[in-house]
Amino acid sequence: MEASNFVPVVLLIAMFPVLSRLWVQSPSEFQITVRKTLHFLLILTVPVTVTLFVLSQEIIGFFFTLRSYAPAVPILRVQAFSIGLIFVDYLLTCVLMAAGRERVWLAILGAACVLNPALNFVLIPAFDLSSANGAIGAAIATLITEVFILVCALRAMPSGILGLESARVALRAAALGIGFAAVLFAGRTVGIPWVVALAVGGAMYLAAAQGFGLLPAELTAWVRGVVSRRAVASSADGEDAGAKLPREVDAA
Repeated sequence: MEASNFVPVVLLIAMFPVLSRLWVQSPSEFQITVRKTLHFLLILTVPVTVTLFVLSQEIIGFFFTLRSYAPAVPILRVQAFSIGLIFVDYLLTCVLMAAGRERVWLAILGAACVLNPALNFVLIPAFDLSSANGAIGAAIATLITEVFILVCALRAMPSGILGLESARVALRAAALGIGFAAVLFAGRTVGIPWVVALAVGGAMYLAAAQGFGLLPAELTAWVRGVVSRRAVASSADGEDAGAKLPREVDAA
């Protein structure tokens, strides 16, 4: 969980000065930038959440061994959804601060700081009694807290920032996530190695996201540019090697 937070943290550091400037100078560009960033985060978050949820047992077994860390499997399944919410909550936090609504964010954070310990106080003993794994209760408390922050942050957003377009992107990303999960479950059922199933499912997810037009145009153009430059470089290297070969044969 801690290791995955570098993605939204880096995004927050990069986006905050840009959004702060756009909020003052160009409100329309501010809205467009927020929407594009949110859509990109949704496309990025869904496969991460699905992977951690479906392959939690395989991931824990690979990195830590199930013999010692089997109780962490259900915890990771719950935290998979928390990670997705944390990614989005970081962006909404950035938007609120850039729009000068720091006090609103502090009020939300203060309420969350009261809610989370209260949930832990109830849920940890409850799951300790029912499953001898109180950490599941702590994970659920974190998930509920992130949902609370998300709802409050969305309500506090400046009007007109998010709309039906963002809702459609979220629904399409969720549909692609269900398909991705189906591929991973199918791979597990037929005995395909989880790494292979993950690679195949990830490729299918990216292809479908591209087909639906969910990937940012800038990202698609950048990838195509990198691929084309590498293809040209490889072709040039092959031609140079072919030109040198006759001369080397003659010299021999």
